[in-house]
Amino acid sequence: ITDLCQALGENGVLVWDGDLFHPQSFTRVLDLLLQSKAIPAVAFYFRSGRGDFINSWSDRLPRFLAPVHLVLLEDPPGVPAHSSDEGWLWLGREGLRLT
Repeated sequence: ITDLCQALGENGVLVWDGDLFHPQSFTRVLDLLLQSKAIPAVAFYFRSGRGDFINSWSDRLPRFLAPVHLVLLEDPPGVPAHSSDEGWLWLGREGLRLT
């Protein structure tokens, strides 16, 4: 957590590809970070998975010290968004392109 805080600095913004929270995932580190420091965050996710994202993170949001913004992207054309490596790769690239 300390290393991430230092990397983000005073005016940093945490951006990720919208992985759902899971206690055995790297997202547990995001959860701890956002509870310990007022770092604005942006998550990119598939529009069709909006409900899944909200259900995954909603219980944790009240403990965060800064807002989390959700950017919903249209599902990639011709690629299964949630069930293929291609879909996740597309989402990551789009998130990078938009930031």
